[in-house]
Amino acid sequence: MFKLFRRKKNPLPLSFDYPVIRVDYRQFLSLPLAPKEPTIYSIAWNGAIYDILASRISRNRDAVILGSGDFDRAKIKSAPYFARHSWARDLNVNALWYFDPDCREGPATLSWCYGTNADWRLKNIASLLDIFFDRWEIQRKLFFGSSGGGFTSIALACLARSRAFAINPQLICLNFWPGIVGRFRKARLAEGEEPITERLEIAKLIEAENYCPRTTIWQNIKASRDMETQIIPFLERLQTLGLADVPIKIQFFAHPAGHKHMPSREECLESIRRELE
Repeated sequence: MFKLFRRKKNPLPLSFDYPVIRVDYRQFLSLPLAPKEPTIYSIAWNGAIYDILASRISRNRDAVILGSGDFDRAKIKSAPYFARHSWARDLNVNALWYFDPDCREGPATLSWCYGTNADWRLKNIASLLDIFFDRWEIQRKLFFGSSGGGFTSIALACLARSRAFAINPQLICLNFWPGIVGRFRKARLAEGEEPITERLEIAKLIEAENYCPRTTIWQNIKASRDMETQIIPFLERLQTLGLADVPIKIQFFAHPAGHKHMPSREECLESIRRELE
């Protein structure tokens, strides 16, 4: 038997009071996945908890899948956290949000769903999402996110042979802010271990999968560190892959707030609609 809970109020700036279905992985496989309202599926699998917020529109065959980046533990004290969950009513398509299960364990606020060297949790998330896609008969899907959520969106699009739209994404995670990278290494790697780089570098994942997802990137050119440590080395590495088709489009904008700046909600929603079409 699975259990249905009503979440207690979370200290978020927006309403975050969704029903929660807590199941283990085997139970999840037999669920109908037809929620009447946005619902969190909290799935216990191989020692981790995977949280997916699902908003279903029956007879619709499109889906947007949204990832979250780094977040402020001082403001958001309890897991899970779903960035832009309030967009459900504006998307007018099926929508799924996933939370990084690593961030349920200890103080981490960004881990790119790495898991451990023995268990790549982002690939597990891809498998769980595939079950939703199959049950909902999804024909078109778009992975969307910014910063760390941008990285996981592109990586998931690669694994799912789909498409992505990312804003100021990490493309080479180990080049991101040293404090976050240091906490990641301490939390996710055993003593003496080095990370598996194809799980943290988009170009290497593309090479390993022999597939480049159709991707639109919006990059703030005023984020100078992003340009120096993410965009330029990423483009250099792409050139070495020798792929026949690299459908990646980068559109630059300029805003003095740098990496943390997000275009407006309206701009993002309109672009999501265009990308799905």
